[in-house]
Amino acid sequence: MRVKLIVILLVASSLIATKPSSANSVDFQKTIESFNFIGLSNVQRDGWDGTGQTIVVIDDGNRIEHPYLAGIFIDGYCTSRIVCGTDYLKPSIKSGGAHKGNGFHGSMVSGIIAGQLNSYAPGGIAPKAKIISIDNTDGGSEGLIAAMEWILTIRKKHNVVAVSGSIGAPNTSGLRGSEGDCSLDPILSVKIKELVKAGIVMIFAAGNGGSFSKLDFPACLPEVISVGALTSKGSIADYSNVSKSITILAPADILSSNGENGYFIGGGTSSATPIVAGAVALLKQAKPDATPQEIKLALQSTSNRTSDVLWANLPILNLPTAIEAIRTGKFEVLPITPIGNITPTPVPTITVTPTPVPTVTVTASPQPIPAKTILLKQITCLKGKLIKKVTAASPSCPPGYNKK
Repeated sequence: MRVKLIVILLVASSLIATKPSSANSVDFQKTIESFNFIGLSNVQRDGWDGTGQTIVVIDDGNRIEHPYLAGIFIDGYCTSRIVCGTDYLKPSIKSGGAHKGNGFHGSMVSGIIAGQLNSYAPGGIAPKAKIISIDNTDGGSEGLIAAMEWILTIRKKHNVVAVSGSIGAPNTSGLRGSEGDCSLDPILSVKIKELVKAGIVMIFAAGNGGSFSKLDFPACLPEVISVGALTSKGSIADYSNVSKSITILAPADILSSNGENGYFIGGGTSSATPIVAGAVALLKQAKPDATPQEIKLALQSTSNRTSDVLWANLPILNLPTAIEAIRTGKFEVLPITPIGNITPTPVPTITVTPTPVPTVTVTASPQPIPAKTILLKQITCLKGKLIKKVTAASPSCPPGYNKK
């Protein structure tokens, strides 16, 4: 029997649930500043709002009835044998709801992508996009593979353009400065590549391990878009994994919906990932036949760049330049380089001629092979109203926190 890969949610380092506030609140204004930093108001003013695009969110389900998420769900699925009950593998909006807990994390992600502007929160990156919620709580790799097989069957019906996954497992192979082999689950890797081949953009969180050389699995796969996190000041968050192969950095301190009809400032690469998922909806609206590779090149065609202790020219999301690049087909991408060579020769402008997306036939999965096992535990630590999730082989609460 194949051993499950344990897939963990990349939650914010400190999550503070808040009561509904006003548009003048500090959290609201901080989010607006983050949105302005990536040029959101400019592109939305030009009419790019995600109309006609559908994003699949694989997470812990959603608070379907949350007012911030009103009207955005068009279908759902539940892929965990452990928690789904009678909803297991039965498509419906209800199936995409939370089956264990209240969908706190998934509701945050969906709100960042397509939340509806109100007096409490500023709305999502692509407020006219639609969401398909998949609850894979405790479903592991088996559930993720089932989710992706189902997505292949409904992608044309719902015009699924991307999958947003604020999920992952540490990529522990390789030495410092090495990416590792990114082979924690070969079968899941093959399934992800199938979706990319079918024209679906796969977006995954880089991880919150603070690594300078490795991204979590499956963000480390070259076919996907990997997302690192920025602080509200635009610098790389100290917890964010970064490597020479990271696709893009995006803001992470974003006000969004929680699982109890309230709002809170999220964080971590979990929050940065749906920022980019929303951006993909805008890019596909601007060029419906754009391939996943063109989308990646457009995201990386940015003059906004930063450096960390090892790497220079790390790209930061800039929506106006990304949309211009995808519409013109002119992609200006600089390579990420080791510190010490911070002024590389610019790469020539790349013009990509799109090719027809091949028809994908969904077939039965091959005979499973054993995958490497990651044995992780997650505990909840409390310090007043602060909540910190700690995930490790032998997790312990940081100083000042008490285990819940």
